[in-house]
Amino acid sequence: MAFACDADNDDVLAIAEEEGTFLTQAFFVLMFGVLEHQINLLAAAKILDARRDAMRGSAFANRLDSAIKVATEVLGDSHAVEIAKAREQIIDWYSSRNDIAHGEPRTRLLDIVSLLQGARMISALLSKVQGAI
Repeated sequence: MAFACDADNDDVLAIAEEEGTFLTQAFFVLMFGVLEHQINLLAAAKILDARRDAMRGSAFANRLDSAIKVATEVLGDSHAVEIAKAREQIIDWYSSRNDIAHGEPRTRLLDIVSLLQGARMISALLSKVQGAI
């Protein structure tokens, strides 16, 4: 306990920063998993059950493109424009998630707030698509 309370000790500060980084990365991976699940559901919204399992094994970019296509076909361009505009950002989040999951060092900060906003946007879009089908 004395070690943890020693604010003048550089080792204590380094350990606290490292633990904070690990927690942020863990939360990012968890939140991305939620986003990815929503994208998978959106991509498979118009697919028969037999093909849904095969879709889960496809590349993430393909699943995302399928989700964009389904949203556009069901709701029209005006409703699907948000996910289409966010495509590159979502791909970047996927890359960050992969780096973290494989132990690669992070070279930039993780934007948790943007990830949460993206997950909300996908969830709202999924609800609209499911309601329209």
